[in-house]
Amino acid sequence: MPLFLELDYAFPLGSKSSGEAYTLNPALPQKVVLTEKISPYIFTVSVGFSIHLFTTKKNNIFYLNVAPVAVSNQTINVSYKNYDKANYEVMNPDVNSNEGGLVMSMAPVYYFHKGKQDMMLMLHLQTPLLKGTRDYLLSYKYMAPMQLTFGYNFYYHK
Repeated sequence: MPLFLELDYAFPLGSKSSGEAYTLNPALPQKVVLTEKISPYIFTVSVGFSIHLFTTKKNNIFYLNVAPVAVSNQTINVSYKNYDKANYEVMNPDVNSNEGGLVMSMAPVYYFHKGKQDMMLMLHLQTPLLKGTRDYLLSYKYMAPMQLTFGYNFYYHK
């Protein structure tokens, strides 16, 4: 079984939502609507093995990559906009998070044999961080990324 080392870094597609901020100042409206933006970043280092499932007549190969133990860091940045921070307060705000832990992942991989170079199509699935629950209630959870990759394989031979 061939072993592999995989490094993944996911850039965020930040999500926006609305929330409310409140004040005790009687001269201002009691509450205002604000914009909340959540941006997640994920970095994962995996070591695993490839299981050969079958080869077609055209020499295309189907593998299952399995990483039973991987290390991942998930950073989530939260920001609030469109309100007067001096006079209003967000009640029970989401906070920034930077947590690491163990994950598991697997990926079915299909290699298209094209002469000296192989192209591949891979669907990579990863579990959320294998940790308990947080002490502070947040509107977001640990992420379980799914990645679709199309690319080339470069081989290293000693």
